[in-house]
Amino acid sequence: MIARQTAHPVRPTRGNLLTNIKVQYGPLDLIGRFLLLGEEEALQRGVSLSFATFDELVAVNAQHRDSWKPLVGVFDPRLGMLDPTSAYCILGRNSTGEIVSAQAARLYDWPTTNFHDEATSLRLVYKDPERDRRPGESIRVTPGEAKGLTGRVVFSGAGWYHPDYRSTGLSTVLPRLSRACALTLWDPHYVMTLMAEPVFRGGFARRGGFTHAASGVHWTNSALGDIDFVLVWTTAEEAFSDLSAAIETLPARDRRQVRGRSREQ
Repeated sequence: MIARQTAHPVRPTRGNLLTNIKVQYGPLDLIGRFLLLGEEEALQRGVSLSFATFDELVAVNAQHRDSWKPLVGVFDPRLGMLDPTSAYCILGRNSTGEIVSAQAARLYDWPTTNFHDEATSLRLVYKDPERDRRPGESIRVTPGEAKGLTGRVVFSGAGWYHPDYRSTGLSTVLPRLSRACALTLWDPHYVMTLMAEPVFRGGFARRGGFTHAASGVHWTNSALGDIDFVLVWTTAEEAFSDLSAAIETLPARDRRQVRGRSREQ
């Protein structure tokens, strides 16, 4: 087991991802190598990555509604629940500066509660659920495993890829890159997300490196309407193993380049 430290959340500043993140928790060499790898893999696909504000995320989401459904409240800054020390957004731009990908993450600190209780009470989304919830809005969580997601839990999501970039393999790179950022910024116990059932059936959880899944989360009158989700998650230890395996799937020449650059930093 990895020894737990007291987390000191760090706010990534805006700008290039690698120059604006400090590797501080977890296996530092592994995290550093994967951050380099993730940026290289994105650049090979014509995408440069940078941190951005959640207001920018909302604007981009609105501009691409033809290929991107509305954001769930977890990542909506208009609800007043996004603390800049415990949430970040990563946007990808092509060579002309057009935004073509998005990924976000948010840390929840639940020492005495869990995902089941926070979701069903709607505290997952709202400061004052009774006041702020949509009419008739509710979340039903049936998987028993949801009560085990406790402690420092990262909610990863807001994933989107422009239709022109959906066959490039970015969906195997960017979720892991974001997870590496979350692991080293916040030292979480778990990383999780909610996937709409059709998305889960399409294999996105497996391609994104999640190791556990349980169906049975129904969100009534969400920003997406009434929708059935699959709860997917991974432990920090499993996430580190996944990052290591991802590095080892590269050709040997590429692995040597990543290791060399990691040592130079």
